[in-house]
Amino acid sequence: MTEGRDQGTVAFPDAACKIFLTASPAERARRRLHDLQSQGEPVTLEQVLAAQQRRDREDASRPVGPLTPAADAVEVGTDG
Repeated sequence: MTEGRDQGTVAFPDAACKIFLTASPAERARRRLHDLQSQGEPVTLEQVLAAQQRRDREDASRPVGPLTPAADAVEVGTDG
């Protein structure tokens, strides 16, 4: 098993099973905030959300391996 934003489209485009995990921006930011705060990072939810949105924009627009599910991937929402 591998993980990464381009595993199903670039690293392993011929894989028999592709799963693309998703979560809402708010849920992803909440999870990341918890991780950072547990490491002693003094950040706010707003800062985490802004950084996440910036990364998503950059990843979605990069020329190689943009953030997009493979056409044959199963998308699984992980909120809640």
